[in-house]
Amino acid sequence: MMRRWTRPGRTTLTAWMLLGLVAAAPHVAWAQGAPPGRPAPTSQPPPASQPPPAASTTPSTGAPSTGAPSTGTSPTPGAQAARHYQDGNTAFAQKRWADAESAYRKAWALSKTFDVAANLGEVLLKLDRVPEAAMMLAFSLRTAPPSAKPAQLERTQHFLSEARKKVGTLHLQLGTEGAEVLVDGTPFTPDDLPHDVFVSPGAHDVIARKAGHCELKETVVVAPGAAQTVALTLTPLSPEPPRASPSDPTHAGATNADPRMPPPAHRSLVPAFLLGGASVVSLGLGLGFTIASNNASADANAQRASIEGEGGQCVSPGDFAAPCDILSSTVNRLDTHANGARVAFVASGVVALGAGAYLLWPMLRGRNGETSTTSITWAPLLSPGEAGAIVRGTW
Repeated sequence: MMRRWTRPGRTTLTAWMLLGLVAAAPHVAWAQGAPPGRPAPTSQPPPASQPPPAASTTPSTGAPSTGAPSTGTSPTPGAQAARHYQDGNTAFAQKRWADAESAYRKAWALSKTFDVAANLGEVLLKLDRVPEAAMMLAFSLRTAPPSAKPAQLERTQHFLSEARKKVGTLHLQLGTEGAEVLVDGTPFTPDDLPHDVFVSPGAHDVIARKAGHCELKETVVVAPGAAQTVALTLTPLSPEPPRASPSDPTHAGATNADPRMPPPAHRSLVPAFLLGGASVVSLGLGLGFTIASNNASADANAQRASIEGEGGQCVSPGDFAAPCDILSSTVNRLDTHANGARVAFVASGVVALGAGAYLLWPMLRGRNGETSTTSITWAPLLSPGEAGAIVRGTW
């Protein structure tokens, strides 16, 4: 039996064409780069990653990592300190000392670690802020962990040794528990007192105070590279005697007894006048020696200019032996007068201090022989170019 074929209509032909396109779609997609059977990529962002751990601020481990925190979260204090520390390292490498100090101080405010202190101390040393630099370097060595590299500790120790040569060191020994200690107005906590306190050379005021105790003030003078121990022990205030009641018959007339007591004897002012006169005489001698020294200096300059103007030199033997001997004598006279002026000025100051102490002695002793809180301290200052004294007192 033969099957009869008929011509397909337009509807049948259209259906076959659609089926062909559907079958060819995977091959067209593969040709464009998308694998067959895989969904198209979505436009949604990937899930937010966890924030990175805080970067280490130890210089010996290399530069800290600076991964950005995840969206919607703020960096931790450790991460902020690491970022400031890295900014300080960058400025340090470029010798931008002010920027390095600012960055290290920000890191120090968030993380007081030995490595931040070491780098900040080096920068402060570059900026010639030596006392604070020494404090930072000493803190770094005190708090360095066992894992710190020996080379790093040796570097810090080297800079601390250099700083110690330019500053004075105070060892504060506090004998009264709970007292407040100030050095030139800067307070120090009890944790700071067992350690060295570094100050610039010169005179410094050390104050210790506590409620219910007499305030203690010491003026110390330290030289570069020198150390001085300051003992601070406060004296408790004596309790006030009870006041007598006006109606108490046992104390009747007690308040009227003091006016009948003889007034204290007046001290003679003759010693003060004598000491003051001696101070004025010494001052006059110092001025006279100064004028003579200036004249000798002018003569020496003129003689030296005369010898050099004639092309001569003061060498032995030489053709200018006689003028050179005169010049040498003039220079010796200059030194003698200069030394005499220094001694006279110092003597004038010392005698003036004696006169002042004699006049102020009743105030120092207080009324009825009781010691008051008045104190006077002084320290001489002598150098090749000047002489004098530092005097400080409270009453």
